[in-house]
Amino acid sequence: RAAGAAKPIKYAYSSESEESEPESEFDDEESAEDIPLKKRKVAKQSAKTEAKKPEIPPVGTMVTTAINRLRDNPRKGSSLSAIKGFMAEEWGLYIPDYAPKIKKFIFESSRKWRNQTNQG
Repeated sequence: RAAGAAKPIKYAYSSESEESEPESEFDDEESAEDIPLKKRKVAKQSAKTEAKKPEIPPVGTMVTTAINRLRDNPRKGSSLSAIKGFMAEEWGLYIPDYAPKIKKFIFESSRKWRNQTNQG
């Protein structure tokens, strides 16, 4: 059997009186239109739900902020895993998506720093 095929009708009413009864219930259309319908309540979205998304700064800003704040607690240090953990807590990032960008920023910034110190 095909999925969209219609089923054949097994039973049919032969009496005309049974078929005409449902039509007679709705003959008085004017009385149905006169009855006022209640207005549906629509949920309003507040401005708070739209403003809940924290603005995520660029990766360079996040890394420097993480290093500066991790410097406050010298026992923990500012290792790569500590920086990633801080960023995940502070901005709610999914770290596997940002890991290559973080590594690239740290690598480029350390290379620039080395070039500046070697020229000195």
